[in-house]
Amino acid sequence: MTWTGFLLGFALLQGVRFLYFFPFFKKRDQEVWPLVVPVYGEIQILKMIERPAWWVILLYLPMVSWIMWMVVFSETLQVFGRRSTADRALAIFTLGIYLPVIGNSKDSKYEGARLRGNKSGNREWIEAVTFAIIAATVIRTFTIEAYTIPTSSMEKSMMIGDFLFVSKINYGPRMPMTPLSLPLMHNEVPLLGFPSFLSWVEFDYHRLPGFAKVKNNDIVVFNYPMDSDLPVDKRTNYIKRCVAIPGDSLYIENRQLFINGDSAHLPDRAEPQFSYVVRTNGQGFNKRTLLELDITEGGQSSRTDYVYLLTPENVEKLSNYSNVVAIEPLVETKGNTSELIFPNDPERYPWNVDNFGPLYIPEEGATVDISADNIRLFERIISFYEGHELEVKDNQVFIDGVLATSYTFEMDYYWMMGDNRHNSLDSRFWGYVPEDHVVGKASFIWMSYNKFQDGIKKIRKDRVFTFVHGKGKRTSLFPYFLVLLVGYYVVRRILNRRKNAA
Repeated sequence: MTWTGFLLGFALLQGVRFLYFFPFFKKRDQEVWPLVVPVYGEIQILKMIERPAWWVILLYLPMVSWIMWMVVFSETLQVFGRRSTADRALAIFTLGIYLPVIGNSKDSKYEGARLRGNKSGNREWIEAVTFAIIAATVIRTFTIEAYTIPTSSMEKSMMIGDFLFVSKINYGPRMPMTPLSLPLMHNEVPLLGFPSFLSWVEFDYHRLPGFAKVKNNDIVVFNYPMDSDLPVDKRTNYIKRCVAIPGDSLYIENRQLFINGDSAHLPDRAEPQFSYVVRTNGQGFNKRTLLELDITEGGQSSRTDYVYLLTPENVEKLSNYSNVVAIEPLVETKGNTSELIFPNDPERYPWNVDNFGPLYIPEEGATVDISADNIRLFERIISFYEGHELEVKDNQVFIDGVLATSYTFEMDYYWMMGDNRHNSLDSRFWGYVPEDHVVGKASFIWMSYNKFQDGIKKIRKDRVFTFVHGKGKRTSLFPYFLVLLVGYYVVRRILNRRKNAA
């Protein structure tokens, strides 16, 4: 939405607000001119219904503003003596059109909030649920959001069954771009399957200040860039490791990732996982052995051979087994190309998942030379992410109808890859991730559930209540949680004894 469109839409909503509340202000002999003043007008409406002025923040906050206006409509009817369920329903389901009907009727008069305390059980329940939804939506939109890990693309850093919180304040909360959405839902209504949003209004990308910028090796949640038919903030959520940031250059040679010419190594459990052929003497592996080593992907490929996705730690452990003859890495050789690999032009860019690049990661304000030979690297950035008209004609590049030999990027971009390098759909397949797609940073694992184990072993105790660090290390808060729990129990017992003694 352009600024012109935004201002026109805002002016229209202000006009609607004036028509809705003008009759009520007239009945109170209250000056109506504040209704044409943004923010101040809302404060006067809140004063009329005897609600706190800070509610004006919620009235302007995307995602929850439409819920709050339904509350204000209901409260307006109440202070004018219309307290029936039918009146409230009409106000809500007509999106406020019913309000001026009541405001202009002769039998409605201002009574104030004198009966507000006389609530039925149903009304108290509805109000409690409404404000709980509003609070949860604000927290989910601007601070933290809960996610689960559904796939193995980040093994062993983030594992299937991890339940984590993603911080949106680290990089700065992204303002909602699709404000007409149902609360606490992403892009689809559960069970029913229809969209949870209306794309009638879409805002441009804006982000509030954060504590830090995305750094190399951060584990990041972002919107999947290839969901082209959805608004940016409603695209599928992905989680990967940011291996390269704006301005970096990368290439992959025989599986080894290089950033700015230096090999990129990650310690501990964050070490990348690759496919290996495990050659045996004919004796296989039992389920218990594989579970002990946490090997969950792969299987037998021939009478003596097994293909497993392994970390370097597991390669070392397996090599010590008596039935293992050799362990050989599976590597896509140079020249073995695929049209599925970015930028989907194997003739000019004969790359694969294990031999890729070199490639520059675009930075806002940076300028690169473009031509018909390299435009495939940047065409999605120019045309889709940054909204220009791109055309290649007679071996020349035209941007917005003008011949172009260079291009200046308008956003930062990132390169995201899964730690499970041979089982990850990531930037090697679809390219750059724009900054407006970044959701937040994986910060805290509050539960981890291993579906391959039984009983109490299903809970990965070493992962519960742990912080997520980009280098793969985790700091457990579980001992501190137990201390707090025991401390609370002891203090409560002491207080109860004193109370009983008194």
